[in-house]
Amino acid sequence: MDFGPITVRELVMEETLNYKGVPVLKYTIRYPEFSSAVFRIAVHEMNRYYHARAALQRQRYRQLLYPQAARDYDYAAAHDYPFRQYEAVATHTVTYNENCALSLYADNYQYTGGAHGTTVRTSDTWSLRHALRVPLAVFFAPTVPYPTYVLEAINNQIAAQIAEGIGMYFDDYEKNVAQSFNPRNFYLSSAGVVIYFQQYQIAPYASGIPEFTLTWSDDVRPPQCRPA
Repeated sequence: MDFGPITVRELVMEETLNYKGVPVLKYTIRYPEFSSAVFRIAVHEMNRYYHARAALQRQRYRQLLYPQAARDYDYAAAHDYPFRQYEAVATHTVTYNENCALSLYADNYQYTGGAHGTTVRTSDTWSLRHALRVPLAVFFAPTVPYPTYVLEAINNQIAAQIAEGIGMYFDDYEKNVAQSFNPRNFYLSSAGVVIYFQQYQIAPYASGIPEFTLTWSDDVRPPQCRPA
């Protein structure tokens, strides 16, 4: 039985921090809050988790990034350089909300001067029945040789992109994929399991965060509403 999606709304923490009367850091933290008449335990656990994570992120911005911005401002002023205001943006995107499961990814963007900022992605997939995060392995049939199956699928997609001239990757991409693959770096979509890599791990900055979808099949199985 499918109890349908849970309700999601977005909460925001934001602030501009000044140093010597100058704005040196602006941060925005967008994080989810969930509600459900059915999965009460799960939404309570998820709300506690994401609120605590947002509060910790705010603390890091204030205690670590702000002092760094202040030091850079002083250095720029002392050497008559222009100072570029720091910026930090944390967002969440829900990608799957059905079949008693919820999946989302979080992007943490930071700009600290220079040519461009950087983004680090994390993700979580929850069983709403059990109020727990679930690992990548549970979405593969028992007979599938995981993670070999994942690496081969990714390498095949990269090879196809290169052959079509639509992908930019570092040389020796198979080695990079094997070394950089992290089973925590995944989320669910309506099409299948999406595996992603961080910036610069297997491709240049212009490629962003590379993503590879392993479509639902007999080998890659979507969540199901089973009794707890």
